[in-house]
Amino acid sequence: MQLKALAVAALLMAPPPFAIAQQPDARAAAANKIFDWCERLPTGSVSECSCVVGFYAGVTQDDEFQLIAVVVDFITQDGEISDIPAMQVAVNAHKVAVGMSDARLQELATGFSNFGAIGEKADGVCVPVKDHATQ
Repeated sequence: MQLKALAVAALLMAPPPFAIAQQPDARAAAANKIFDWCERLPTGSVSECSCVVGFYAGVTQDDEFQLIAVVVDFITQDGEISDIPAMQVAVNAHKVAVGMSDARLQELATGFSNFGAIGEKADGVCVPVKDHATQ
């Protein structure tokens, strides 16, 4: 009887498996969002967008990668920002939601100035991957 009571107590204390599985992984959600944005671009093939997501995931820290996923909603196919005030609102909402400090946000914003060079490196890898995949 004691074993049965302990088993019931353990089940009540532990979250059900489906609740654990439903916990969203922020990095995976960011990857999917970036992938979906990339695929909407005129050149956005599955192979290229998969490569782009993997490349950016590899060269960024988790919080930086998640912030990119917020920002991509405001980047046009020409690489321009479509709505700066709306982007600022979205970035601030994300900052608050994840508990990011102003200093960290500023650090990430400063680092984004290097994204042109990072994008060129990504293109140098991902465009040949796309071309290879379509042969």
